[in-house]
Amino acid sequence: MKFFTRMFLCLNMFGLLFVGTTNSVLAAEEVTGIAKLGFSLPGLITQIINFAILLVVLRIFLWKPFLKIIDERNKKIKLGLEAAEQASLQASESQSESKKILDDAKKEASQFVNDAREMADKLKIELEEKAHKDAEVIVQKAKKDIERDKEQALAVIRKNFAEITISAAEKVIDQSLDQKTHQDLIDGILNDYEFEKE
Repeated sequence: MKFFTRMFLCLNMFGLLFVGTTNSVLAAEEVTGIAKLGFSLPGLITQIINFAILLVVLRIFLWKPFLKIIDERNKKIKLGLEAAEQASLQASESQSESKKILDDAKKEASQFVNDAREMADKLKIELEEKAHKDAEVIVQKAKKDIERDKEQALAVIRKNFAEITISAAEKVIDQSLDQKTHQDLIDGILNDYEFEKE
């Protein structure tokens, strides 16, 4: 960049020298045509050449880097906008994904609650059925125990009744019968008066 700046300065000096020389040459000559208006043709040409050189140098050293910087900034801005748009899309996607996950979790929780209720209902029904069966078994056992106790009580009553009746009969008859005869007599009486079973 320094090289071009020096070259530009050298070209300007050359232009000024050329203008200065042409002005001194023209000063010696007679002023005619455009020079009467205050313009000198060689000075005008020198100014045009200097301006053209200045434009070329500015275009090469200033305009192109300036455009390059502008293009880079435009690219950075575009990339930033694209990144922001992409981040916005990702945010909306992640939001919709998190909503979907939340909805799925709610559905699973609801399903777990329904399953737990169903299991509780089944368990309740099973426990009720088992309780009914157990109660029925207990009732049947109780009936059997009652029946057995009743039979035992009747047997005890028959036995005691037999002994009491034998004792009473002995007192009434004042005689003693043998045990076998007594038992046959009692069994006969008991068979005649069958006890009703409840």
